[in-house]
Amino acid sequence: MNEKNKKERKQARAAFLIQFLFTLLLFLLFGVCTLTTARKGIDMLEDKKALYDDIFRRQADYNFRMDEMFKDINSLTTKERTGNEHRQLQLIITREREKMQDEISLLSDADSVNYVLYKVLLGQIRATQETIDQYDRESRRHEYNLGQMQKGWKKFK
Repeated sequence: MNEKNKKERKQARAAFLIQFLFTLLLFLLFGVCTLTTARKGIDMLEDKKALYDDIFRRQADYNFRMDEMFKDINSLTTKERTGNEHRQLQLIITREREKMQDEISLLSDADSVNYVLYKVLLGQIRATQETIDQYDRESRRHEYNLGQMQKGWKKFK
């Protein structure tokens, strides 16, 4: 018994084998592409997470430092202080404010976008300090003038 379609079966088996290997090769190629893309995506997400963690830490630090400045400004306006104490507290606030402004200005333009609000707030703190200083000068001048007027009244009585 000799097969009559041996040649055809051999060609069909070869065609099937070629198609199967080609399909298998495609699956392997797509699998490698998928894994490469996934690895790139994971690396990108890890980089973003590290960047966001750094931004979060820096912003938390700025928030804490600004909170301290706000407390000092509140203390400056609510407690009675001598001129020297007033200047010393203003100097502490100014140094911290300028230190923060310098840190923000050293950041790259891409990073500084995340700190625009802090730049504005530090500008407002500077303006508030100037207003407090002006108010303190006027208040001391007013107290001095009142004292001089009372001395004058006592002389004429």
